[in-house]
Amino acid sequence: MIMRFIRYSLEKDKPIRAVLLNEGKIMQLTLRVVSYDDLGFYYTTSKSKKQQYASYNNLLSSAYARGDEEGK
Repeated sequence: MIMRFIRYSLEKDKPIRAVLLNEGKIMQLTLRVVSYDDLGFYYTTSKSKKQQYASYNNLLSSAYARGDEEGK
């Protein structure tokens, strides 16, 4: 199910909400997926356009971003 949101964000160029485990801290982010591979994905946020990498093991949850019509 999580891969559905990863592909959705990449293919539609839309943000998604994600809960990530980062260095022992749980973070909730609105992000856009730039690319993905077998182990994880690269993303940007509205605050930082710098690409960051997250492994699928650290992705705890994902959902449509607030206000996204596709998610309704």
